Amino acid sequence: MIISIKFVLFAAVIAVLAVGYKRSKKTQEYDERQELLQNRAYRYAAHDMIFTSAAAVIWSEELMKVLNGELLALLIMLVGIVIYVSYAVLHDAYFPINKTIGMASIGLFGTMSILELIVIIKNLLNHTFSPENGGMSLLLLIAFAIIISVMLYKKHLDKKEADS
Repeated sequence: MIISIKFVLFAAVIAVLAVGYKRSKKTQEYDERQELLQNRAYRYAAHDMIFTSAAAVIWSEELMKVLNGELLALLIMLVGIVIYVSYAVLHDAYFPINKTIGMASIGLFGTMSILELIVIIKNLLNHTFSPENGGMSLLLLIAFAIIISVMLYKKHLDKKEADS
């Protein structure tokens, strides 16, 4: 049941992003500053993923005691995604948080976080939580929580700037 809900939400995210991308191409072009900041965000995310991968190789023996290979790969990707989204949002190079698409994104990340939390709690209550059973949900929950926090912090900064 939860997997089908996650699939539907994932499909909704892809649809919203595709429609938003198509619409943004028609109505809004990024200025040069935003493009430069997006490129910088991509670069920081790529470098961070390279460093995280190198650290995973160096400490692979210790990490494999706690994580399996799939979770390690997911962790490396999530680090890059969180770095990119955080940098882009904080530097106004992604999407405006005060617009409806920004609030919809916060709501979507919040809904997905709640679903991941339900999976984690279910596994904890059944005493079946392990890296293979619930570890991916824990990593996704942490990434979603960080992204939501960054978006809300940026919204707070924008509101504070508008008020002064």
